[in-house]
Amino acid sequence: MQSLDLRQARRAGQRPLLHELTHLDPAAPVVRTYVCVPFGGGDAVVYQPVADALPAGHRLFSVAMPGHDPGIDEPAMPFDELAARCAAEILARVDGPLVLYGHGGIGSALALELTRRLAAAGRPLDAVYVGAVFPFARPKSRLINGMSAWLRRLRSDQAYANALAAQGLELGDLEPEQAQRVVRSLRNDADKAEEQYARLLQHTGERLPAPIITIVGDDDPTTGYHDERFREWHALTDTAALVVLDGAGHYFVRHRAKEVARIITTVDTTLPLGAAPVEPGDGWRLAGISRSRERDHRTGPRPSMRRFATVATSQLVALTGAQIADFAIPLWIYGMTGSLTRFGLLTLLAIAPGVLVAPLAGAVIDRVDRRVVMLAGDSAAGLVIAATAACHAAGNLLQWPIYPLLALLSVALTFQRLAYLSAVPQLVPKQFLGHANGLVQTADGTARLIAPLAGAALLAAFGIEWILLLELATIVVSVAVVVAVRFPRTMAHQRREPLLAEIVAGLRYSVGNRSFRAMLGLFAVVNVFMSPLILLVQPLALSFTTLATAGWISFAGGLGAATGGLMLTVWGGPRRRRMRAVLLFILLFAVFAVFTGWRASPYPVAVGVFGTLFSLSVTNGIYMTMIQVKVPQRFHGRVLAANQMIAWSSMPVAFLLVAPGASHLLNPMLEPGGLLTSTAGVLIGVGPGRGIGLTYILCGLAIAVVAVRALRHPRLSRFDEEVPDAGIT
Repeated sequence: MQSLDLRQARRAGQRPLLHELTHLDPAAPVVRTYVCVPFGGGDAVVYQPVADALPAGHRLFSVAMPGHDPGIDEPAMPFDELAARCAAEILARVDGPLVLYGHGGIGSALALELTRRLAAAGRPLDAVYVGAVFPFARPKSRLINGMSAWLRRLRSDQAYANALAAQGLELGDLEPEQAQRVVRSLRNDADKAEEQYARLLQHTGERLPAPIITIVGDDDPTTGYHDERFREWHALTDTAALVVLDGAGHYFVRHRAKEVARIITTVDTTLPLGAAPVEPGDGWRLAGISRSRERDHRTGPRPSMRRFATVATSQLVALTGAQIADFAIPLWIYGMTGSLTRFGLLTLLAIAPGVLVAPLAGAVIDRVDRRVVMLAGDSAAGLVIAATAACHAAGNLLQWPIYPLLALLSVALTFQRLAYLSAVPQLVPKQFLGHANGLVQTADGTARLIAPLAGAALLAAFGIEWILLLELATIVVSVAVVVAVRFPRTMAHQRREPLLAEIVAGLRYSVGNRSFRAMLGLFAVVNVFMSPLILLVQPLALSFTTLATAGWISFAGGLGAATGGLMLTVWGGPRRRRMRAVLLFILLFAVFAVFTGWRASPYPVAVGVFGTLFSLSVTNGIYMTMIQVKVPQRFHGRVLAANQMIAWSSMPVAFLLVAPGASHLLNPMLEPGGLLTSTAGVLIGVGPGRGIGLTYILCGLAIAVVAVRALRHPRLSRFDEEVPDAGIT
């Protein structure tokens, strides 16, 4: 009814921005008034549950921002005009004690701007509450800002809708036009909020006269590090406080309305006492109070984008060297021995030990200085590379030493890499953390993309000796920079629970649902046939072409993966029937796998490898969206960890049995005079490596059969209908 009343008022030309959601007796005294600003894309009615939960005598107005009602097609109002009109209405219509509340980026930005304008007009406020947000802004770097703006423009409306669903706000019940209107409103709000926060944080001399109290859900990943970050409000006010809602996500104002009403009516009045009237079982707690004009009392260096960029550049150099070595060493061994079994074993040893040690590494990193762990990991990796070079100089690297050396290198680099990723929040101001994480991911993708080209070129031109020296040099650069740069004493990333506990909880959650069980079974079977095809790209290429061309073919695969990710960013994935889309892209992977093995020629193989990794990238992206939409937010990490464990478990089978076994069996059959020369050889050719080509074809056909059967499987074909979307928390 409230939404209908608002729409009728607007159509009649009456455009008040403050919309009252409470119904008080006109004769009753007003104890307090709350003016609440919706989150990005939300309309005024989102606060109706909070209004209904308020005690008697409390009055609530919600700001009806133009462009936020999905049922009305209207342009958004400029931020300054919106703030001026809201402030004027508050001064004209609201008497007595006043509290402001803003949720999310645009809600909090407008609430803070209203506080500033009302203070300038002499209107006192009791408090400002902000929900699910901390200060954020754009870095000063033009390069970073330009990249961020380009990526925001590139991202599709559907990708934003998927992100909303992952945070618990599903738009599936709206008409497509209405959903698109909400998403575009959200995008516009996000830009406005970022601009407004940049202005607020650049002019911090003017203090707000009211305390800022942040309310966060402890299952909301967007408000991580809240025990530290609530103090960032000292840039604007002398008193800051933090309230944590147990088990809540990002959009808690609807489903946790009673707790929100209790918080905004009591917490600010009890701040002088240093405690809040919380009863056992209330579901929330006052987690912190800070009263200081100083933003931070910690001694030592401060986080900065420059400090982060220095360390990140050294880590990019080190990662590039490691990726080149990871590509080149097994390939060199294969070229020297011709053994696919040894190639598979060495590739497995370059991955599996690090995977197995990751839970221990995570536990150690959470308890030890990250900088110390980074230095220890780099130093250990440098010693391993030096020992590898010494064994090569002595002429016995191809014997047993290579196996423990690769395993030790995998463990050392896992400790180093996890420590660095965990230290990123220490190095960068947390309002820029999203930008920093984006740069880290971009750097990782760049290193992985150029490693095959650089590795093949260096291996062909200079040999394995120079690749080992290059990796050693990159490690020296990393150590030198980390020694020279002091790390701030701020909160680093910490896992909420150990990795093994996450995997067990994720398996328990998945196994308890028949549709998720079917999905896990599907991926376990498909991975057995997919993994060998990823492993065999270089041996297949080297069977008919040069090392340099093999590098270009591997580069084509990396380009396919990047293109798949880019396409998913632009497209956003399907709005409905996502499991069907996953199965269709698995089927496309199978088609490209067959194409890859069909001819011993660089261009068809490069196209096939591009297509397989393109399909795999899109498949993984849609699958991630499914998990985010179908699984409650607090279980996302657990379910993903369980599925990752399924993928890991297929590696030994794929790398040690399927890939070398099939190729050893089939290669002799497709040599001149072999058993299959007059049958399969007529279709795909005869000669060196044609058995590997037939392995691609057979694995592709097996994947196709699995995908077609899955399309008819009752649990998988009706997955999207039978598994409900996760609710708002």
